[in-house]
Amino acid sequence: MTALFHAALPGSPGAEYLETRGIGPRTAETLRLGYVSPQGPTPNGWEQFAGRIAIPYLNINGQPVWQKFRAIGDEDVKYAQQAGGQTRLYNLRSLS
Repeated sequence: MTALFHAALPGSPGAEYLETRGIGPRTAETLRLGYVSPQGPTPNGWEQFAGRIAIPYLNINGQPVWQKFRAIGDEDVKYAQQAGGQTRLYNLRSLS
């Protein structure tokens, strides 16, 4: 999913939002941020995150192990995740 969402980011409302927050394309590429496009292919179970920024949690080897999703607008729930999630440390690679 990370690759699919990351490929949908350039030119999306998610990319525009990230730019307003000081997160440019280079940082988005490094962190593999993405966008869940309401128009694009969204696999079953992920539709609930349409229109949100995808924030992958990468392990020390750079492999995605979890994702959270941030709303772009003024929604009641700013951050969402799949059921069964647990607290994880973000950006482990910056610690090495």
